[in-house]
Amino acid sequence: MKRVPHEHCAAFTRASGLPAPWAVVQYWPWWFDGFRGMALGPLILAKDPDDAALLCHELMHVVQFRTHPWTFWLHYMAETCRVGYHRNRYEIAARAVQLRASGAVPAPAALTESRA
Repeated sequence: MKRVPHEHCAAFTRASGLPAPWAVVQYWPWWFDGFRGMALGPLILAKDPDDAALLCHELMHVVQFRTHPWTFWLHYMAETCRVGYHRNRYEIAARAVQLRASGAVPAPAALTESRA
């Protein structure tokens, strides 16, 4: 287990406009098809702990968890049951950060202008 590397935290901040939360990452190869990571509070289990975009996705979940630590998973599961995994607003937000971190989608103007 290791702290999320500084360069991945910086990528998260650039992609999200938020300060990177404190988190640790642990290599975890035992996933179902299609799953590559999971955040359990500040613990990130990742199939590839060196994948910056994946860690940015999971760091977004850490931020979401820290916003509502006692109720996040209840809200997350209710949202998944209501609209499905792919339309879950928490997953949509995390995927957006992941895409921006990977360079597939540019950061919104508000994020890039604030750094000028």
